[in-house]
Amino acid sequence: MSGGFSESEVAHKIYQYGNVATVFSSYEAKMASTGKLVSRGVNIYQLYFAGGRWWISSVSWDDEKPINPIPPELTGKK
Repeated sequence: MSGGFSESEVAHKIYQYGNVATVFSSYEAKMASTGKLVSRGVNIYQLYFAGGRWWISSVSWDDEKPINPIPPELTGKK
């Protein structure tokens, strides 16, 4: 994808145990110049709580593909 784009969250699911958490956050990426949808996928954040705030320890993501659709609970549709 060339040119600028913006990414916005569609839905998220948080799994927390004590001071650690995993967040699954689905996204849509659109071209900044046209607003055209160019990709969707899921970001996965590993977080830990220390010093009164949450810290990101890692981030991974994968784009949606026909063989790898976004799970229903992360589509934002009820």
